[in-house]
Amino acid sequence: MTKIKEIFGSDKNIYRSIEKVVTFGNASEINLKNEVSEYVVTEKLKDNFDKILDALHDGIEDGSSEIGIWVSGFYGSGKSSFAKYIAYGLQKDFTVQGQLFLDRLSNRINSNPTTQVFKKIVATYNPAVILLDCATEQIKGGALPPILELLIAKVNQLAGYSTDSQLANLEQMLQKDGMLDAFISKIKTEHDKDWDDIKINDQLRAKGIASNLASELYPEIWKDSRAFKTTRVDDMRTDKQKIEELLTT
Repeated sequence: MTKIKEIFGSDKNIYRSIEKVVTFGNASEINLKNEVSEYVVTEKLKDNFDKILDALHDGIEDGSSEIGIWVSGFYGSGKSSFAKYIAYGLQKDFTVQGQLFLDRLSNRINSNPTTQVFKKIVATYNPAVILLDCATEQIKGGALPPILELLIAKVNQLAGYSTDSQLANLEQMLQKDGMLDAFISKIKTEHDKDWDDIKINDQLRAKGIASNLASELYPEIWKDSRAFKTTRVDDMRTDKQKIEELLTT
């Protein structure tokens, strides 16, 4: 009598923990390897890959600023996995256990024309990919921020800046003026702290240190630490200006 585990093959561990749905947040290499190796690409899914990739290619090639794609479906229908795998596939050097994610995904899609469009987009445009799960992302105060603020924080994080808009603004000013390295070195010398570590793991301390140094480095802007603390960076720019700055980050 055939056992259920034999149906899946000897290379499949059916006793491991298997999530009921795919999420953006679970991106460990072993998890991604398991996910994509078991991804079943139906004809409908392949058609959707083709539609998305063709739209992306044409939009980028034509220089359109009106590219928007809405992926809809019921809970558990595969929306997250579809978007997640496209995102990782578009990242030129993203590998999973030594193999390009796009190659792993291509093996599951099993369509040479689809794979060629994928590879053409990556090779020609090398797109920057930002994965946002707006339902779970939080950047301050424990509340869900507006999407634009969330997107800015994510881009700042990817660029190596703080997710806090005030700290990120200071870092960008320092970098523009050629003082960021001196700022980081001064913190290490005076506080025996690594700036990149505290701005991520101890934002309250980071803001305290930054407020003191900001008034030293830019006395014409902040006369004292209190002036820095009370500055509301988000209110100083319109949404349009924020987007323009975002595109140059």
